[in-house]
Amino acid sequence: MRERKIVIMDFSHVYEMETFYRKSHVLWLDCTDITGTDGYCDEDGVQAIRRKIGPLSPEGLHFIDSGNYHYVTEFWLEKIRQDFALAVFDHHSDMRRPLFGNILSCGSWILNTLEHNPYIRRVLLIGLSKEQEETIPDRYRDRIRCISSEDLQEKDTWNRISGLHTKLPVYISVDKDVLSEHVVDTTWDQGEMTLAQLKKLMHMLIRSEDVIGIDICGECTARLASLSEIEGNDNVNKALLGFLDKEKECRYGDGV
Repeated sequence: MRERKIVIMDFSHVYEMETFYRKSHVLWLDCTDITGTDGYCDEDGVQAIRRKIGPLSPEGLHFIDSGNYHYVTEFWLEKIRQDFALAVFDHHSDMRRPLFGNILSCGSWILNTLEHNPYIRRVLLIGLSKEQEETIPDRYRDRIRCISSEDLQEKDTWNRISGLHTKLPVYISVDKDVLSEHVVDTTWDQGEMTLAQLKKLMHMLIRSEDVIGIDICGECTARLASLSEIEGNDNVNKALLGFLDKEKECRYGDGV
């Protein structure tokens, strides 16, 4: 990442029950008073979130709550004013048309970004299911590369990923539902990736590409989750934060 800034976007109060960020300097954005945002985001919610992050750059590390709020990535991407590529770790394509008109949703934000963001050039989807891969509209397939959860089991996949140099700055978005249920519990159905695999793949991207920023979502739903599920998410966030600290320090020599 170009900057080490950490932003916490708390929509559901779940981060108040976690501790992974407490030894770091973070910018806390209380989004719990923004209505119309859970899963779908109405126009009032869109404008409120844009105002909330208005003064901030897309650089740094952003924690954006559960997968229900993954569409928030689109608002960070709007801040990028140069051609870029997007790398998404997710068990879903997030390219399904919403059921209710053109309202923005956690399942449609990548499609929405491709349709409205003039700077996005390529999308790399990593860890989605084969069924989800089939939901990608044909007209965008020439701009999208998919590495499915099944592909990750093949020996040559790692070589293919390590050779995916985009020659463009890259923004990375991680939904923890790409991980196995044995690693963490999220709100959505999940893939089979291990935490070690996720870190290895992110390492490849960080070392070979100019990474603008990173966001992470996939918290469990605070009001429904058990303490053990919240603790599991906290531990994964702590592991990813520590991993990214080391990656930043090794590449730029300015870790926290």
